[in-house]
Amino acid sequence: MWQEMSSGWVQARQDAVSKEEKGRSGKTMVMETKAQKRMQVQVLCWTEEGKQPMDFPLTSPRFPDFCLADHRVLCSILCLSDDNLYAETFIPSTGRWSYHSTSTIREVITNQVLLYRCLPSGVGKSLVDCPGLNQEVEKLRPRSSKRKQDHSDCAIPNVPIKILDDDDDNETPRKKIHSLVPSTPKTIRQRSLTPLVMSSPTPRPRRPSIQPLSFVKSRATSPDDVVFLAAPPPSQRQVGGTLSTTFGEASKPLCYRPWANDRPLYHGGK
Repeated sequence: MWQEMSSGWVQARQDAVSKEEKGRSGKTMVMETKAQKRMQVQVLCWTEEGKQPMDFPLTSPRFPDFCLADHRVLCSILCLSDDNLYAETFIPSTGRWSYHSTSTIREVITNQVLLYRCLPSGVGKSLVDCPGLNQEVEKLRPRSSKRKQDHSDCAIPNVPIKILDDDDDNETPRKKIHSLVPSTPKTIRQRSLTPLVMSSPTPRPRRPSIQPLSFVKSRATSPDDVVFLAAPPPSQRQVGGTLSTTFGEASKPLCYRPWANDRPLYHGGK
């Protein structure tokens, strides 16, 4: 079954397709713009004595390589009408000036500054009065060489010093000789000098010892009248004192003390 397409449906379909194409073209333009920014370099040219440089932001089509032949306007400014003429340019990697022709290819990075000097009188006669050239050269000069030079000018590192005294007369002064003495690591030195401290164990409290009671057999006239008395421990015995009974009645009167054969018991059972 076939149905006829209405004009409204066709118009909506065309609008959707055009919108999709615009979105794709917009993304493509953004990607191309980012790619052009990555391939862009900055060129400074000095063409005459005492004249300010000319600034050209250029995009290299063969990035990361750069060639003057790809930029005809720049070649005309530098008076490079053919491949037999040269212009002077600064090379940051070596820190020197070099002669380049229109066919010379050099490697560049994104937003790199390229310095060129025109040679109106030919090779060997460079421009002298170039305003701002020295500042731009210092910016591009490699810093690693400067750091190495600073480190080479440093004095002798801190090493142990031995002072030698002459055995002759005192007229000769002392001489200080720098000698490298191998020193032990700090960890080993600290372990060897630090005494070994043993922690003493904390004493535990002792429980008081309870001495058992000893029983003394008392004298009696008959075997049936035997009474056992509790004797105090040796540390508590006193000469001339009375023995305490099992009931602790040593301090009571005679009427309350134990009797044997109608008489109270005294010290020693007598």
